[in-house]
Amino acid sequence: GLYGYFAHRAPPTPNLSKYAKVTPKITRVFAHDGTPLGEFGNEWREVIPYEKIPERMIHAFLAAEDHRFFSHGGIYVKGIARAAWKNVTAGDWVQGGSTITQQVAKQFMSSDKSLSRKVKEAMVARRLERSYSKEAILAVYLNHIFLGSGAYGVQAASKRYFSKSAWELDVGQIALIAGLARAPSRDSPLASKDRALLRRNAVLVRMAKHGFIDKATQEKWSASPLSLCSSVGARDFISN
Repeated sequence: GLYGYFAHRAPPTPNLSKYAKVTPKITRVFAHDGTPLGEFGNEWREVIPYEKIPERMIHAFLAAEDHRFFSHGGIYVKGIARAAWKNVTAGDWVQGGSTITQQVAKQFMSSDKSLSRKVKEAMVARRLERSYSKEAILAVYLNHIFLGSGAYGVQAASKRYFSKSAWELDVGQIALIAGLARAPSRDSPLASKDRALLRRNAVLVRMAKHGFIDKATQEKWSASPLSLCSSVGARDFISN
């Protein structure tokens, strides 16, 4: 009866095939000779096919957010239990315990932090897993996740912070972008280079821990400096 109550009130399965292609409109300003002067809008986003997202970028996000993504069915019970315990002991909602699929499901739901919403989120996540491939779910996640400073998705973040496409980034740059998923506004390198470096290095450690890179690669990129190279359009972009 309890399951039926929440199942009846949970949103229907979202149409990911349509959502993955949707991008907000932005205004681009060019000089007389065609030189780009700026881009203006509420969101800066560029959707790219899943096949163009580098494998190392996928590995970095899996290490940072959900290393069991390809083996669970949309929810990770141990992670939820661990998060619930931390919330109870802290007396507040301090950890969500959401899988990547749940984070995708959350985009189609209200933003309130309640147990009811979390239950519905888990149900929608299970429906997504039954209806779509893991790659389709990851495509939506990697193209639409907020990554700080007005950038949504890995391609927009790559251009925002490094003036490169996602497939042109090195391991350190990829780890930095993946690290922004947890707290994009706080850890943005444009807000705090120190926090961005700490988070980047934490992701590199997790990539090594889960076998996505070796120890030598982790140490090499952990010791590398932070080198930002924002494009003109990205610098002038107006974010909320």
